[in-house]
Amino acid sequence: GDCAAPVAIACYMAASVGMVVANKRAVGSLHAGTVLLAVQQLFTCAAVLAMSFFRVVALEGSWPDALRWSPTGVLSGLVLWAGMQAVKRASLATLTVVRNASPLF
Repeated sequence: GDCAAPVAIACYMAASVGMVVANKRAVGSLHAGTVLLAVQQLFTCAAVLAMSFFRVVALEGSWPDALRWSPTGVLSGLVLWAGMQAVKRASLATLTVVRNASPLF
């Protein structure tokens, strides 16, 4: 209906803010951003495999395909690691401004 777009935008905003605040608090309390990132990535892999096992999602491709695309996964992990380092060192206000201004560039 008419309110689908505003609801979707509000949900995205809430999830985005919640993720940044949760990551900032987690990195601040654990003092181990790399470990937190590894746990998040392992949980994501386990969730995808579980959903595949229960036929919620279908995984396509083969092991050679996975190996061929693995450098992309490593580079994505490095981007996430750099972001986690920013979360660790920057203030919440700075993170919010940079995150919201990044689509402008």
